[in-house]
Amino acid sequence: MDCGSADLLSSPYTTRGINALLPGQESLTISTGSITRWQITVKYVNQETTDWGVNEDGKSYGMENEKGAPDLVAVLATNGARGYVYRTDEEEANGTAASRTFRSPADALAWQEARGNRPVVIPVYDVNGNNVIGEFVIGGGSGHMVEVSGEVPR
Repeated sequence: MDCGSADLLSSPYTTRGINALLPGQESLTISTGSITRWQITVKYVNQETTDWGVNEDGKSYGMENEKGAPDLVAVLATNGARGYVYRTDEEEANGTAASRTFRSPADALAWQEARGNRPVVIPVYDVNGNNVIGEFVIGGGSGHMVEVSGEVPR
């Protein structure tokens, strides 16, 4: 990332980015002028795609990844609880299920118009997919996908 004197007119200047370190790389260099003040916040993340978990009922759970989506997808409920929504409920709410029936762009536009910009609330379950622990809102700008640590299968 670079910033010049024009960027400093709106003080303080903030930029965000991700700099992935290559295997074996152990440092990141920051070059500034002698009177430049700066601050950096660094988080180390080691991300590894793992197999989804399987609950007592044989349903897979975890995060969407390059393999697709498990039966129960990890989300953050509106009450702050971490839980899971059924993939099928999510697909009904976000239009994925409906899109499988579209034969033309007009079909998609008709679906959007019928739905409007109304949010859809779906239940959030515990890992077994049986006990409702909260709600998840899709649409209307209110959905919250959870950022998870390595504890939840991806």
